[in-house]
Amino acid sequence: MKTFRRFCAFLLALATLFSLAGCVNHNWSVKTDDESIAAGVYIYYMMTAYNDAVAKVDDEKTDVLTATIDGKPGRQWILDEARNYCKRHFAVDKLCAERNVTLSDEDKTSINNTLNYMVSYYGSFFDEAGISIDSVRAIYENSYLYSNLLFSYYDGKGEHALKEEEIKKYFSENYFAYKSIDAPFSYTSNNKKVNYADSEIKLRKELLNGFYDESKMDGADIDAFNKKYQNRNLKEGEEEKKVDPLKLQFATEETVTTTYGDTFFKDLKAAKVGDFLKYETKDGIYLIQKCDEYSDKGKDDEKYKAERENCIAAIAEDDFIEILTKKADTMNFTFNERALDKYELDDLIELLTTNNQ
Repeated sequence: MKTFRRFCAFLLALATLFSLAGCVNHNWSVKTDDESIAAGVYIYYMMTAYNDAVAKVDDEKTDVLTATIDGKPGRQWILDEARNYCKRHFAVDKLCAERNVTLSDEDKTSINNTLNYMVSYYGSFFDEAGISIDSVRAIYENSYLYSNLLFSYYDGKGEHALKEEEIKKYFSENYFAYKSIDAPFSYTSNNKKVNYADSEIKLRKELLNGFYDESKMDGADIDAFNKKYQNRNLKEGEEEKKVDPLKLQFATEETVTTTYGDTFFKDLKAAKVGDFLKYETKDGIYLIQKCDEYSDKGKDDEKYKAERENCIAAIAEDDFIEILTKKADTMNFTFNERALDKYELDDLIELLTTNNQ
């Protein structure tokens, strides 16, 4: 599911696109016998399909539109996939009605709070561009219904309910625990970057490089290293300060960190529990120890509970999409070609690129 920040960036791009096109998104883009969705919803799914296409192209230098994706030219793959997203949108609504899956009060509150925020900050911009907030609501509500429908199949007493052992296995194989000592070379004061003294930067490098050398010994523990690091500037005769254990953190394939570098997740996944990793950049030096996800005195249970639904969604995604596709195949769709032809994929990509910079 897209982050709120990316969703807002998309809406700004969408608003600009509708302004350029000189129309409003009240126009229907796709309809079935008893339901229709606005052009704005279709544009959202075209953006989603484009992002999917980018993820499928290994070489960042390759033009996605001319690349071959699943045997099709990239441009055609994106347009076809956008339409598939629209069909699955309707399939979600239809299956939810059949299975009595609805939005909870918590879902409704979350959706309304988000929409109120967007109206407060972007309302006048959308009004000027002719953007209907109903399109935004339709996307959000369908997204929540998608999740609720998936769990009705794959959680609890659903007909395809996953076993708890399977979910925990996925968690263990895809969520990697670690602790880190971060030693930046600068700090922020009055919104300005201030470099530490050369002597302090030198000390930080010497300590973490030394810890990394020591980490090759049996029994090396990052919390012990951190205690030495936090007491690095003790003067003679001063008592060591108490240092709490480092916080257990988790990384997944979706974890993006510019702090440690692009290879961080790959390195962490390949490492064995107890292994150490070290990264040094122009901004700092960092020491990381891979940990057992069940080693932090029960706190792993909190993490598992928090990520359990995400694990279910990840395991079931392909199978669930097949269910939606089969349902969509039983439905009749009409695409408003005249309305959809007004929105050029190239213009959307340019706007998305601009808004993501």
